[in-house]
Amino acid sequence: MRYKNTADNPNNELKQGESKLSDEVVVGSRLLYLAGLYEDVIMAGGSHKQAIDKLRKHFKGKYGIQIDALEATADKGREMMIPKNISLAELAPGMVFSEDIYSNTGTLLMAKGQRVSQTVVGRLMGFDERIGVKQPFRVLVAKK
Repeated sequence: MRYKNTADNPNNELKQGESKLSDEVVVGSRLLYLAGLYEDVIMAGGSHKQAIDKLRKHFKGKYGIQIDALEATADKGREMMIPKNISLAELAPGMVFSEDIYSNTGTLLMAKGQRVSQTVVGRLMGFDERIGVKQPFRVLVAKK
């Protein structure tokens, strides 16, 4: 997790054999690291506000500027989605996988965070017929 290592090194201190990273690389790594943590909260069903609050509490003032940037630019539209456990028969376009989807043999079929399209539904149905898909699984669905 190179982004985490860079993000956790606020003074850009060098270790043996490393060269100094540019400020842009350090800031970018911090943003990517924070965005990943933010996304974990959202995919677990948390709101935008809960995710930002959790980051602020966890880092206790550290990365304030980066968290402010994430707060201003993150996908607030996901607040309009709620988590739900469903079977493959209930899967529909527009949903978002909030966990990785695996076959019954353990093969990764779809990654967490992927938006469901009609093509994705068709492919998973095909996989289910041939090797099976682990069900139920967790998705985010639009609030009604």
